[in-house]
Amino acid sequence: MMTSTGISETNKEILESKYGTSWSVTPENRAFLGARQQCEQPTHPRYSYAGAHGIRFLYDNVDDFLADIGFRPEGSFELERIDMTKNFEPGNVRWSPKSIVHSKSRPMMRVNRTLESMMVRIINTLKRQPNMEMSRTKLQQSFDTIKWGGASTFHEAIQQLNRLGFVDYKVVEQTKIERDGHHPDLNRTVTRKVPIVTLRPGVEHGN
Repeated sequence: MMTSTGISETNKEILESKYGTSWSVTPENRAFLGARQQCEQPTHPRYSYAGAHGIRFLYDNVDDFLADIGFRPEGSFELERIDMTKNFEPGNVRWSPKSIVHSKSRPMMRVNRTLESMMVRIINTLKRQPNMEMSRTKLQQSFDTIKWGGASTFHEAIQQLNRLGFVDYKVVEQTKIERDGHHPDLNRTVTRKVPIVTLRPGVEHGN
């Protein structure tokens, strides 16, 4: 029989016997509530790493939760999403040692912060350009991408800004007259395809 709180009498008794306290304050129920809140409550400290990124909590009640992952083992264990890009859902949640959970989650937080910082820097750099545009290569060279997460983070920042409507990304042909490498006294006309990043109208007036 399940109580009105979403837990069966059996699981309630097991938890209260295990910890000698009300089931509502046990690590299992705190983990259940904490995971749900970080997906659904914007005021939760970890909402920016879960709910804000579309991560959902897909357990209907405590019984479903315990049926999937079982009771917390003895020792220092925390709830972990196996694949950090997927929801709190059956098959993707388990109890893991705290050391593993923390070493897995901290780098992800740093990447998220770095990506957001990179996006802001790209917008601010484009605002300073005469035509609000810049070649992708020159833009990438304008700051230390290693410090800000590397080339992959730069690429993701450009893609995110494009999807969100902050920049346009296009490839144009540019023709230049250059010295001929084989004949220093001669010039040659060279046409190259150059990726251009342009700030969209209106964005330059934002913060």
